[in-house]
Order: sequence, then structure tokens, then C-alpha cells
Amino acid sequence: MEIKLSGTGPLSFEVKEGEELKVKEISPSSKSRPTAGSRFKTSALLVFKGSTKIGRIPPKNQDELGGRIPEYCKVIEVNKEKKVLIVEI
Repeated sequence: MEIKLSGTGPLSFEVKEGEELKVKEISPSSKSRPTAGSRFKTSALLVFKGSTKIGRIPPKNQDELGGRIPEYCKVIEVNKEKKVLIVEI
């Protein structure tokens, strides 16, 4: 399954095609815990290279995974100009 990542930033496009990235599930933020910026209302699947966040698997794609959380994903397309990063699970 090919997935276009959301929530990418400048460091996201330093990855190369063919690299394997780690997928981690992050639980929703606690209502009593102050956060800087926005908080997750539901659990999120974030993609990391080492300790650097590369992007987020969009909620619609999480639904398509049917609750299965992959350990890794593979980068298949990096386009810095169009700000597109596609991974394969």
C-alpha cells in the first residue's frame, strides 16, 4: 500500500528512496497535560528516521490498515519541490 505522508517538514526531504523508516504509534494527548502547539485527539502513526520525525500517516490511511501497525515502511518517492513524500507499507 502506497501512502503520501502528511505533516512533513524541511528535514523530511533529506531521506532517500529505498530507505526504511520506523513507524511509531503515539497515543492521544491527555486533556490535563499542557502541550505546545496542537494535540492529537486520536492516536497517530508517526514515521521516524532515528529520532527525527519525518511525517504522519494520515487518518484515512490508518483506517485502511485496519488496526494493523507496521513496524517499518519504505520510502518510494521523494519530491522536495512538490513537497511529496510517499512510503510503502
